Amino acid sequence: MTTQPAPDKNYCSNCGHPNPLWAVACEKCFKRLTPVDGVDFSKLKVMRSRPGCITAYAILLFISAGLAVLGGAAFVIMTIELRSPSSPLAQSGLGSQPWWGFISTFALAASVISVGFNLFMGWGLWNLKNWARILVIVLTSLGALGSLGSLVSLVAMTVLNPSNNHANPMATLVSSLINLVIAGIIIFWFSTNGDYFH
Repeated sequence: MTTQPAPDKNYCSNCGHPNPLWAVACEKCFKRLTPVDGVDFSKLKVMRSRPGCITAYAILLFISAGLAVLGGAAFVIMTIELRSPSSPLAQSGLGSQPWWGFISTFALAASVISVGFNLFMGWGLWNLKNWARILVIVLTSLGALGSLGSLVSLVAMTVLNPSNNHANPMATLVSSLINLVIAGIIIFWFSTNGDYFH
């Protein structure tokens, strides 16, 4: 008598979506899944609840998306005011400048991209998606490189031109070091806690 190999996915009876064997609910339609027969769950990754730090990170991303919506709306209102002949802002002549159209289009596009990206990343972290974890590591690493570059630039300017009065080198030094420490903690946590994500 031959035994069938254990399945590697748990297909949802409602929508047919293939889910990991350890999933309790369908990733697509959220219907409760029926456990698969013949699977040794002790050898599978254990489903863990979302840690509080991930919940906080996702909420911060959702708040950032909301702030980007407000910023974009404020910019649109300001652009409308600049084009209105009865507005005190329009009398400044700023809205009639040829570069204003480019700046307003760029700012609106940046707001839309920021809203979409923050919502997408927040959703990915909220649902413990592995691609969101990897993106956080990559983007935090790039931010850390920027902070490191700022720190190196400050040290180089101080060594090469000590008589140059920088605005506030100590504030730049402290903020760069704080950014590097925070980035290091985030990168370390997301790198070592991949088992929360699927």
